[in-house]
Amino acid sequence: MFGFQNTSGRRSGRREAGSQIVEMAAGLTILTMFVFLPIMNLTTLSWRVMSAQYAATSFVRQLALCESFSQALRMVEHSSLTNRLQVLLGSSIKSVHLRLRASRVTPGADQNSSKFLLVDGAGGIPRDWLPDGSQAPCDYALELVVNLMVSPAVKINLPGNLLVPGLTAPVPIAITASHEWENLGRNPETNEYFVNE
Repeated sequence: MFGFQNTSGRRSGRREAGSQIVEMAAGLTILTMFVFLPIMNLTTLSWRVMSAQYAATSFVRQLALCESFSQALRMVEHSSLTNRLQVLLGSSIKSVHLRLRASRVTPGADQNSSKFLLVDGAGGIPRDWLPDGSQAPCDYALELVVNLMVSPAVKINLPGNLLVPGLTAPVPIAITASHEWENLGRNPETNEYFVNE
């Protein structure tokens, strides 16, 4: 076209067929680092959070069947919940906190405007909030709060030690589970409600 000709009479030894393989390798590296690994980490994190929520819900359901609130508190201290979450999910537990929520039942009232009382220890419910108190009728429920760090499936090392939760560092998660307290009876020896023992 421009009048240039190959004066050597030989064909050029280079071909363009191998350049596509090099471009494909770079493209796959970028695709893996910025698409596949983050999607895998997000999927793994969501699975681990849902599994931790299920474990906490089943554990608080088991605690609600205890005879007394103090027995439920002892079960939390000596529970296998922390081991289960650490082994199955790769999570580190920061804290596990159990409390009892007493909510006054008011017919016809909005549930958000109802009065409630949070109790952290056994014997902490005032007489007015017991089943035969002046605030009765009340609903009693156990609330379990688990603070944990959920690790991603693959930790990616970014330049400059940049910490991105979910990619290069664990994600802090707070899980709350609750279940209605089952035993509203009295201890025949002390005549105290089991919910307040």
